[in-house]
Amino acid sequence: METWKRRHIVLPILLTLFFMIACNKQPESTISEQETNVSERESKDFVQEREDLVSEYGKNMTTAYTQGKQAGTTGNLSAVKKTIEAYHASHDRYPESLEEIRHMFGSPIDLSIYDYDPDTGQVSLKK
Repeated sequence: METWKRRHIVLPILLTLFFMIACNKQPESTISEQETNVSERESKDFVQEREDLVSEYGKNMTTAYTQGKQAGTTGNLSAVKKTIEAYHASHDRYPESLEEIRHMFGSPIDLSIYDYDPDTGQVSLKK
């Protein structure tokens, strides 16, 4: 009789636990869909982050290029001014054009970007 009582108590408890677990379990397709949705969101976030980084890198490279170009132009302007002053010191006059002192530069310089006044020896960047 004691065995019957135990079975009578244990069997309903086991059946109850089985049904609770079975009802609580989500269907496989739902879990798969959730994993897919999370994976797609993570993938889209990753792609967006990469695009943002590439865009920022591109902007930084463009800025660096522009600043480097400006520094080169400013440095060349300084070299042109010093060459004009050196020419004036040795010839007691300013060159009639920047072409007249082109040979005095150590490297090629684009002289077309400068405005030059041969009367005063003033040189500046064209606007």
